[in-house]
Amino acid sequence: MDGTICTPQDLERAKSSSSLHCLTRGESIGLTLLVVTGATSVFAVLLVFLLVIRNVIREAQRGSGKQLIRQPMDLYMLSLLSADLLHALGSVMNIKWIGEGKSEIGSYCAAQGVINQVGPVAVALNTLAIAFVTFIAVWWNKGVPTGQRVKFHLNVACAIVAALWLLVAILVAVPAGIYSKSSDLYWVPTPLWCTIGKDYEDERLWAKYLWLWLAFLVLVVLYIPLAFWARGNITISTKTWWKFSIHKRGSNQNEEGGPGRHIFFGMIGYPLSNAILVVPLSVVRWIENTGPNDITSTDTLAAAIIFSFSGVTNVLLLLYIRPNLLLFGRDTNHCEHCMGLLMPQVDPVEMQPVEGNAAEWRHPFADGYEHSGRAQQGQDIP
Repeated sequence: MDGTICTPQDLERAKSSSSLHCLTRGESIGLTLLVVTGATSVFAVLLVFLLVIRNVIREAQRGSGKQLIRQPMDLYMLSLLSADLLHALGSVMNIKWIGEGKSEIGSYCAAQGVINQVGPVAVALNTLAIAFVTFIAVWWNKGVPTGQRVKFHLNVACAIVAALWLLVAILVAVPAGIYSKSSDLYWVPTPLWCTIGKDYEDERLWAKYLWLWLAFLVLVVLYIPLAFWARGNITISTKTWWKFSIHKRGSNQNEEGGPGRHIFFGMIGYPLSNAILVVPLSVVRWIENTGPNDITSTDTLAAAIIFSFSGVTNVLLLLYIRPNLLLFGRDTNHCEHCMGLLMPQVDPVEMQPVEGNAAEWRHPFADGYEHSGRAQQGQDIP
């Protein structure tokens, strides 16, 4: 398993230069698994794109007049999936190193280095944007209004998405341009695939890993409260955004599989899945940079394989927790401010009561309830 598979000439070059690395048979097997998992994410994202195209054609044939981008979250999700596609392609590009039995500097290496930076950073930034927008929409009840202001919110979303991708371009292009004439190449084999070289540890930190860690922390801070809001343990004030009440769930919410259970597990799924994807890679990189280098190629490959499931993970979260986006699902009882979330509707009479002025507090799913038949009949909603 430890024998190399590159030529004797390349093996001699690899002994005296870090610009080339000869793969062992074990490393080739590990890279093959990484290519397979990357290809799985590519397939998952492309399948969603094909289904979206089908949805657009279907709605056009029906003459429904529905547009693909109906709310900002549609745009954010397309941007996230595009970033996931790039992220997964970086893993699939390892197929060249497997075939040649080596990784080495060159234009292909530089291209893989760029994609390996662009993809994960773009995924992290889009994840951040989605988390903030979801929190504002649900916690502050500031979603996408109907009528004339829809266009304004869509324009704001376009500006945010453009700014995110511009930031990604800056994070990639600026350091690469600064060190373009340096004797130490910026994108090199490290050693199994190409990314930012080990001579540029500071750039690795602030131009890539910092954004992965920031996204993880933000997901924990924002989605955990939303999860317990969906579960019925938190009630939010409609007058003061920072005021909320923590209490036991109402009787109807204690039922197995009752309202809010779907959203609760979905909200927990965002930080949990991100932790599973990011933490192993972060631990490996942290040990490499700060302590005795006891990390093996097996450890690195295992972390990278887990990380490459980002595309599959985000596709599953889209279909599970936001099935009303991108012309999927039905519009029945769909609340505009819910950002594509499948919000169950419950009877507010059965909600856990809150001390104080009842009109000041917004119970879980009360907004979704506003679209129900009982609300249309004029019954009061607390």
